[in-house]
Parts: sequence; structure tokens; C-alpha cells
Amino acid sequence: MDAIVMALDPVLFSAGPVTIRWYGLMIAVGIALGVYVALREAQRVHVHEDAVYNCALWGVVGAIVGARGFHVIDRIEFYIQNPAAILAFQQGGLAIWGGLIGGLAAGIMYCVF
Repeated sequence: MDAIVMALDPVLFSAGPVTIRWYGLMIAVGIALGVYVALREAQRVHVHEDAVYNCALWGVVGAIVGARGFHVIDRIEFYIQNPAAILAFQQGGLAIWGGLIGGLAAGIMYCVF
């Protein structure tokens, strides 16, 4: 069986040291749409929009920390030998499952506390 090959460049555009990838754009669009839907639902049930923005902010921060943490744990041998690389986000290394878990945990903690 033949595989489907897509000749799509993963880089949307580059401007100097800044590179925007399709993956990052889709994550940003997903976050924006999620906040938009949450705002509409909050308006319907009479929840103040500041609560939605605050929960979204904490959720995104938790997602980034969780995504990086999951990646570091997944490749712990490398990061034990190179601890300074743990904070090198610009070199890549975010795990979607860690992002989902971290974002959800931070959002729940914001709502509960």
C-alpha cells in the first residue's frame, strides 16, 4: 500500500530569528476559538468575562509548563546530562499530552481556588 506524501513546508514564515510554524499557528487558532466559545458560554450563563480570560491565561501557562515538563521527563537521560537545555524552548520540545494535562490542571485549579 502506498503512503500519502504531502509536500507541505512546516514553516509558515520566517522573519529574522523568528520562525512561525503551521503547528504553532493551529495551536494559537485553537486557543483563540476556545476562548471565544468560552466567552459566549460565559455570557449566556452570566459569568464575568474576566474570569474566562484569567482561566484561559492560567490554562495556557499550565499547558506550556506541562508540555515542556512532559517532554523533559520523556527524554530525561539527555536532560540529566544537559540541565541548562531544560529551559531552551526555542530549540523545540513540547509534548501535546503534557500540554493537555498541564492546561487542564491549571484551569481546574484556577476555577476551584
